[in-house]
Amino acid sequence: MGIWADYIKYGWPILTGVAAFMVMVASLLLNSRFVTRAEHKLHAEADRERDAKRDEAIEAHDREIKLLTQHLKEPPTRHELDERLSTVLQRLSSVEAEMRSNSLRIDREFDSLSKQLGTLNDYLQAIIEQGMRR
Repeated sequence: MGIWADYIKYGWPILTGVAAFMVMVASLLLNSRFVTRAEHKLHAEADRERDAKRDEAIEAHDREIKLLTQHLKEPPTRHELDERLSTVLQRLSSVEAEMRSNSLRIDREFDSLSKQLGTLNDYLQAIIEQGMRR
């Protein structure tokens, strides 16, 4: 055999080892650079949810803008204003009633606490007076 055959015979294992190592490094490098299908599905799902929320917010803003422009073009009538004011007054009256009931409950609790404090003061004063007599 010739000299080239000897080089191939002895160099072939080294060449295949180096080539296998380079293929392994290249596959690891490519694997780290690109996302897997599972990761892509997760990111795509998160993107769809975020886009859906954004679209809902945009639609809500568009509806509000349309209402505002409609109110600017056609101001509400006196009857509509009276209806709105009556609903606001009903809400305020329910809040006032709730506040009154809460304040009565707080007053009762405060009265009971002040009675307990007065009893404790009387008891301590009696103990101090008995101690002073001895």
